[in-house]
Amino acid sequence: MKKNALFALMAVVPLMVLSCAKEMAVEAPETPQVQADPWTPVDFVEAPALAGDHSVSAGFSSDKTKTHLEMNGAGTYAGLLWNSGDTFRMVGMNSDGYYQTATYSTSSSGARADFSTGSSIAAAYTVSGLHSVSPASAFMGVTFIGSEKHFKVQIPSSQTAVAGGVDPLAILSYAQSTTQDEDLHFKNAVSLIKFRLSGDIVSQVKSISFKGVSNIAGQFYLSLASSEPAFAAGSYGGLVSSREVVLSGDFVAGQDYYMAVAPCIEEGFKMTFSNSDGTKVLKKTSEKTITFNRSTITDFGTINIGNSFPDPEPAPTPYIAATAGASKAVTLCVIPDGFQESELDEYELQAKSGIDALFNTEPYKTYKNYFNVWILKKASNESGANITDGSGNITTARDCYFQSKWGESSYSDMSANESRIDSFIEDNCPDIMDGSHTLQEVPVLLIINDTRYGGIAHTSSNGKTYCMVPTTSGSLAWGYYGVEAASVTAAPNDTREVSSAERSEMVVSTGTWRNTLVHEFGGHSFGRLKDEYWYNSYKSAATSMSTHTWPVPFGLNISVSYVAEETPWAALLEPTNVAKMTATGKSQYTERIGVFQGGDVSMFNRWRSERISCMIDNRCYFSTWQRWLIVNRIMTLAGEATLGIDEFLTNDKPEDPLRDGGSSTMLPEGLVNSIPPTPVPLLPPPVFHEDW
Repeated sequence: MKKNALFALMAVVPLMVLSCAKEMAVEAPETPQVQADPWTPVDFVEAPALAGDHSVSAGFSSDKTKTHLEMNGAGTYAGLLWNSGDTFRMVGMNSDGYYQTATYSTSSSGARADFSTGSSIAAAYTVSGLHSVSPASAFMGVTFIGSEKHFKVQIPSSQTAVAGGVDPLAILSYAQSTTQDEDLHFKNAVSLIKFRLSGDIVSQVKSISFKGVSNIAGQFYLSLASSEPAFAAGSYGGLVSSREVVLSGDFVAGQDYYMAVAPCIEEGFKMTFSNSDGTKVLKKTSEKTITFNRSTITDFGTINIGNSFPDPEPAPTPYIAATAGASKAVTLCVIPDGFQESELDEYELQAKSGIDALFNTEPYKTYKNYFNVWILKKASNESGANITDGSGNITTARDCYFQSKWGESSYSDMSANESRIDSFIEDNCPDIMDGSHTLQEVPVLLIINDTRYGGIAHTSSNGKTYCMVPTTSGSLAWGYYGVEAASVTAAPNDTREVSSAERSEMVVSTGTWRNTLVHEFGGHSFGRLKDEYWYNSYKSAATSMSTHTWPVPFGLNISVSYVAEETPWAALLEPTNVAKMTATGKSQYTERIGVFQGGDVSMFNRWRSERISCMIDNRCYFSTWQRWLIVNRIMTLAGEATLGIDEFLTNDKPEDPLRDGGSSTMLPEGLVNSIPPTPVPLLPPPVFHEDW
């Protein structure tokens, strides 16, 4: 399932790139790249600028106020004045995929100012109109997304404090014109946050951070489809956006200060006030939802920061601490949803039991000392999660902080508020806060205070992932299929019945919601494994898997070929390595590893390396190839060299607790479950995001 809501409503029209027209006054650069698909941004190519002086007058639209940072009668719009040294970048485009720019500057000031440039734009680039961005430093290029043209622009995430004013480099404005000679009318593209400070420590403050759940600074796409500036936000297409703006400088009590942010809706935010070296900080958090509209000022009023900085909070300690001595720890974060303040102790117990289940499963058990596991707390106003109609529409609402939701009998719409998760992890995971890790390197486990069945992983091409697991009540059971592909080479519809003796040999997998956690979090989110089960009637026709070539590959436990040397696990089938595995004396290697048809929800045209594993029936057993993938994922995140077969076999433990002796359920020692487990269906495959 590919998810990309950002440009889903845009028209999809193939981009045709033509050869350079002969009458162009400048030599065109190399041929532009042909657009591969409608969702991948393709940059225009900038043509050399022409020499030639040119002047133009520029101001702000007549229906807005002209006084610098004052509000009009309705108390909404932010008007601006030009200052000496201000600049803008004028951009013209032709039909061949090229653009040309000219940078204008002024030495005057006021509501209107005269600007000039040393290079004008060739006529061939003006036929479809001109676009201008102020300041010139904000312009970063022109891009096709589908059939639409966009500017790539930047709102600085680091801004300079100006008493009574705004950092001029942060005030992004936009203008359109039909010719290069007409006067320009600029429109503000950003929103402004206004506040004042009071308290005895104001003079000690040297930086103020505003951090929310939405992207408010950094790089954006600015749509050219209409005359009104409109942002396309997010991390889509390689944009480097930020959820934080830092205002730095000297602050005086009672003075007005401003931050420029992109239009957005913030569902809660935090402001942090720091001294010069960051050793003393004061944090103020709000869960109020605020809408920042384009060209408006949102006045926070006077913020009293008191008479002293609070004592530093004690450093948190991880539930599991890395001791392997690797280049860096492999970090996991656990967060709650639907647990009220009075239930957070219960959450902590549940979280620890779930993490214990994961690290009692190989290869996590053997490589446990590579991990930092942080169990973070956040209370919800109500217990439980939202109930949907199975299609994402909430039918019974619960005020849970991360907004978890799914259907009563359908689990494929299971999701949470990704922005809130990202923001919370950025603000509270010590390994991210100290700069040693990024969001892309820290899988997140969301444990939900809900007894309904469910579980799903959301994962991105760049490695970022979160997994949702509710604390489903009772004992659960997952059975193997009664029908499977007749052979490794069987064509669709060629099936065979699985005998009761075969199913008995594999043993029925029984357990609790913790088994779901091992599958979803240990298998999908961290291990980046695809499901190996199938829907009885599903027959995949696809001959490739795009996730295999992602920047952080996903699904390498599944093959699109049954030919041994073409499978991802070909190394395990090489005679020399088979001999090494045989030499260990463990029959699990030679008896279980091979090529088996069925996987990735398809009974046919997909192959797996072993008949049964956690990725089929949630047993606490990952196949040999799955363990190899997980171990080398650990090594990669730890900054260490990946393992070859010899090093892997040194520490590998291939035993399946169900088939080779061991507990088939996850119950506390000394507790016997006399209630028969409830058979439950397979959970949906992970949700894939191209750029999240």
